[in-house]
Amino acid sequence: MTWRFGELRIQRGLTQEGFRKEFNERFKHNYTPSAISLFENGKRLPALSVLLEMADFFDVPLDYLLGRDSDRHMKEGSLSQLEKMHVRKYRALSVAGRAVVDATLEAVFQQEYPLPGNSYEKRETS
Repeated sequence: MTWRFGELRIQRGLTQEGFRKEFNERFKHNYTPSAISLFENGKRLPALSVLLEMADFFDVPLDYLLGRDSDRHMKEGSLSQLEKMHVRKYRALSVAGRAVVDATLEAVFQQEYPLPGNSYEKRETS
């Protein structure tokens, strides 16, 4: 098995300590530096729930994280846990609240893709 945790951490520009702090804060864990090192070196594998959180953190499918698949992109139609949480929150908003989120999303999108004809599909495949 090709465990890709360290590769993904490095690609994200994080040290082990930087990953540990961000991951612990985002998912409310209390992992020590030695635990992160053991995970990265394949000497200990986290619980399934933590593996799913790691896949969400790196925005990759679990099979990619575990080295079972070479496709690092989420499959068409699949959502990460974070994306699912955003959808649930969006659906709970009022019409006015949704309008604010829609306008904000559009403004950020236009800032990142200012040219006419640019689309998010181009970014997801690059």
